[in-house]
Amino acid sequence: RRCADFFPPDPTSTGKVLAAYVEDLHRKRQAKQFRWTVVGALAAAIACGAAAVDPAATSARVAVAWRALRPGATPVATGFIAADSEGRTTTLGRGGSDYSVSLLAAALGAGAVEIWTDVDGVLSSPPALAAGRTVPCLSYGEAEQLARYGGKVLHPATMAPAAAAGIPIVVRNTFNPEGPRTQVVSRVAAQGVVAVTAVA
Repeated sequence: RRCADFFPPDPTSTGKVLAAYVEDLHRKRQAKQFRWTVVGALAAAIACGAAAVDPAATSARVAVAWRALRPGATPVATGFIAADSEGRTTTLGRGGSDYSVSLLAAALGAGAVEIWTDVDGVLSSPPALAAGRTVPCLSYGEAEQLARYGGKVLHPATMAPAAAAGIPIVVRNTFNPEGPRTQVVSRVAAQGVVAVTAVA
C-alpha cells in the first residue's frame, strides 16, 4: 500500500502514527492479541496547530472506537493528533499527548490517568536549577496554575477533562517506576509546606 494510506497528511503527526504501528508489530511478534487504533480527539476547529476540542463529539467517537475493538484487544491511542469536523488531521499543540489521555480517560470513565515522564512526579523546583522534592499531592487547580506559569510536567489543559469526571491524575517516572510520584485530585489534605503551588 502507499504511504499515504498509512500516514495522515499533517507531517507533525506522522511520528505518533508510526510509533503506534511499531508498537503493534512488537506486540504481534509476542503472539499477543493486539490491535492498534488511533482514537483522536474530534476537534471543533483548526487554530495554529492547537485545535479547540469538542468534548461531546470526542466522547461519541471514542465510544464507537472502543466498541469496535475485539474482546481482549489492547488499543494504542496516539496522543497529540486530532481531526476536525471534516475529518482533516490536526494536532493539539505542545503537550497535546497529556491532554489526549485525559480526554480519553474522561470519555471511557477510567479509574485514573497516569502520566509517565522523566522525573519523580511534580517537583518543588526545576531539576536543572536545584534538587527539588516531589510534591506528593496537588489539586487540579494547583496543577493547572503550575503548568500555566512554566511547569513542564503537565499541559495546562490536561486537568480539565479529568477534573470534570473526578479522575485522579498520577505523574510517575518512567526510569524510576517505584519512586515518588504526584497525585492530582480534587481536594488535597493538609501536608505541610512542600512548595508554592499557586500565585495571586
